[in-house]
Amino acid sequence: MESKLKTLNDWLEWQQKLHPANIDFKIERIKSVYNRLGIERIANKIIIIAGTNGKGSTVSILESLLYHANIKVGSFTSPHIQRYNERIKINKCEISDEEIIEAFKYIDDKRADVSLTYFEFATLAAFYIFDKNDIDYAILEVGLGGRLDATNIIDSDISIITSIGIDHTEFLGNTIDSIALEKAGVMRPLKYSIFADENPPSAILNYAKNNSTSLLIHHNDFESRIYKDHWIWSGKNIKNIKLPLLPLVGDFQYNHASAALMSLELLEPKIFQDTNTIKDSIQNIKLLGRYQIVKSNPEIILDVAHNEDAAK
Repeated sequence: MESKLKTLNDWLEWQQKLHPANIDFKIERIKSVYNRLGIERIANKIIIIAGTNGKGSTVSILESLLYHANIKVGSFTSPHIQRYNERIKINKCEISDEEIIEAFKYIDDKRADVSLTYFEFATLAAFYIFDKNDIDYAILEVGLGGRLDATNIIDSDISIITSIGIDHTEFLGNTIDSIALEKAGVMRPLKYSIFADENPPSAILNYAKNNSTSLLIHHNDFESRIYKDHWIWSGKNIKNIKLPLLPLVGDFQYNHASAALMSLELLEPKIFQDTNTIKDSIQNIKLLGRYQIVKSNPEIILDVAHNEDAAK
């Protein structure tokens, strides 16, 4: 097949026709192809992020915190806003067309007769590129749900669940608890999971209890307080760090920043030895399409909100 596919756009158009469904929660297919790629572990440490809203923000915050601490970090997000390459980054830089095409060729060769969705191809390409670049941290954004999402085929060191709302009911169910249960599927036994919002649904609490997952909840196990010109974060052992306001609009973004910091207190506590680096990383968070004001007269705001909670 690869002889006909020259450009990244060629590959992407072909992938959209390869599998009969855009979304297919038969996780065994992508697992079987992943096992053929010869990857032992995509990074030294892996953080997976699920949730109805706030996943992209949390990825960007974590990516900035790690990058500015001189820790090699790869991120996988979806969908993209302007360029497909936004989906796979190393040290905050988009991967080139050539590197993505190389990954696609390798995956296409190894998959044999197994068909993959567009998203599954992207996920495996990210895993291949992360492995090839020998990264310290992989930050993975769940595409849809959690339990049966392509990103969930490998074990993470920590999971973050940002929020639970009604969305994608045709795949996840139409109640908060049914949706929460799907997202809870990213939790791992004997590992930490962080809930960025307050008052997690009972399905999250029960899943954590039944699977021996240590669940940490915002405003219970870690804390954020927002003031006019700064905010204060406290974790389990690290208390009252004074930080600059986020360059992101909305108080809810502090939930995501707090969860990101909590995950790094557990996995990478040494970054807290230099609060100036943390301050720099916060001031350098960049994220397209989240209440992005592109013009003032008339005021034009771009936002990717696509469900009721996000719109609110």
